[in-house]
Amino acid sequence: MQAETVNIVRGRVAGAAVATRAGRGVFSPADALPVAVVLAIVLVQFFPAAQAMLQFDRHAVQDGQVWRVLTCHLTHWSWSHLAADLAAFVALCWLGRGRPYRLFAMLAASFAAVGLTVDFGAGDIAIYRGLSGVNYALLGWVLVTLVVEAGRLTRITCISLLVVVAVKIAFEVAGAGLIPGIGLPDGIATVGVAHAAGLIVGTLAGNKTRN
Repeated sequence: MQAETVNIVRGRVAGAAVATRAGRGVFSPADALPVAVVLAIVLVQFFPAAQAMLQFDRHAVQDGQVWRVLTCHLTHWSWSHLAADLAAFVALCWLGRGRPYRLFAMLAASFAAVGLTVDFGAGDIAIYRGLSGVNYALLGWVLVTLVVEAGRLTRITCISLLVVVAVKIAFEVAGAGLIPGIGLPDGIATVGVAHAAGLIVGTLAGNKTRN
């Protein structure tokens, strides 16, 4: 009887350990930022007043509302614009979740870098909304990370994709966008320097991950 009791206790302990490891595989504390970003973006879209308060507004930033440099990524021009950005964001975060704390740091850096680039490098932009710059940071980070970790064919594919994306962004910076932004209203164009800043941040972060 005593031996059976010991075995039952051991079985419960082992089961709890397996469940804990499984839970860590599904969700870690560093996953909180991507989840919070998704929830915040969807919530903000329901409230036009919140969008107006959080979007990048050059005159408001100059008047001291500097939080807009970060919060502009939570605002979108339409539900289709939001859906496209979030689909890419969720997919890329999932691909990068093997290094959750590096993902956390990279997201924080890209939020700041892209917003500041719009502020200082896109003087003709009065209002800015969207997550695309952060998505390009995620894309660069994932591709560069895969270059060192994957097989030869995958490495070649990732490098080729990185080159294609860089060329696309170069055209956008030059004012000749090759692909129109999804869900953008008339008169609103993609901001090439925001995409460029994101890709640079992600590529640098990916190279750091490799070292």
